[in-house]
Amino acid sequence: LSVKPCYDGWAYDTTFYEQTAVTALDLVCDQSHYVNMILSVGNFGTIIGTPFFGWLSDNINLIQNRKKKDFSKSVGARSRTYLNGIACLAWVGGLCTLPLIAYLTRHWVTLNIVTSITIIPYFFCWKLLPESPRWLIINEKYAEAEKQLLDMAATNGKPAPKDLIHKLKSVGKSLNADDSEKVNNAFLLFVKKPGLRRNVSLVTLNWMCCAAVYFGIHLNLYNFSGNEFLNFFLLSAIEFPAYLFGWYLIGTRMGRRWSLSAFVIFCGFSLCVPSVVPEEYAFVTNIMAMAGKFCTTLAFMVVYQQGAELYPTPIRNQGLGIGSMASSVVGIFMPYLIF
Repeated sequence: LSVKPCYDGWAYDTTFYEQTAVTALDLVCDQSHYVNMILSVGNFGTIIGTPFFGWLSDNINLIQNRKKKDFSKSVGARSRTYLNGIACLAWVGGLCTLPLIAYLTRHWVTLNIVTSITIIPYFFCWKLLPESPRWLIINEKYAEAEKQLLDMAATNGKPAPKDLIHKLKSVGKSLNADDSEKVNNAFLLFVKKPGLRRNVSLVTLNWMCCAAVYFGIHLNLYNFSGNEFLNFFLLSAIEFPAYLFGWYLIGTRMGRRWSLSAFVIFCGFSLCVPSVVPEEYAFVTNIMAMAGKFCTTLAFMVVYQQGAELYPTPIRNQGLGIGSMASSVVGIFMPYLIF
């Protein structure tokens, strides 16, 4: 039998959505491959933007380029794990809000407009945080760095050191000499240094695995039973206890390596269970998917923390950028694997 095109148009199910990009552009049948392409193209932007903004964060005023990892430079080393956890909880809050916005709008254009508008307050947040003292010292803005450090000392109840401005200038000269050499040879260091090469390879590989599972579960949402909005919310909300648990666990004697290994093993087990569960027990698939999301969220948190600690400070952004780019490459192929 020959296949004929549909000349009379298409009728779509509007139970959950009034209109989506697929229904608006008729991306079905022989046009369905464009759906995967749209999902994949978004990750190309990350691949291009990651090295650019990594360079930007190292060379341009960080106050104009605030990201989660930049906030950590304004606190002590002991507090960075907790700050990372707080930033992760904020991410989860946004994820949990998204299905509510989608439920209320029910239209892909309206959803894009609403989610774009919500970013506007972010442009005013840079005034709430001081600049990184390290960046100020490296860029020879010693007066500003002195003011920031004096404010920090006063807040923490510490006495102000004598001749601080002269000490900052001395530190600045040594930092500039050391950092410029390391940054200029960052990728050579990644290749030449056996220990650093091993760390980069392992962290990047773990990052890719976590990204594949994390985004793969969300893309596979249409295979879950029940309401799509509720399923997305539950998959997002499970990250709250995951981050709180991980926040506590990676600060204990269990450490990063054993924590990451345990989370990955339990995640793999959880996601293998649905393959042997009969179709009439669809709720088991949902539960195991949430368990897998719980574990991969923990693993993601540990990988990011581990990478930030293993890489030397001058080339930390480059190391984290490699992991981010690698996870974006995985994201390019995930839609074709899921759909």
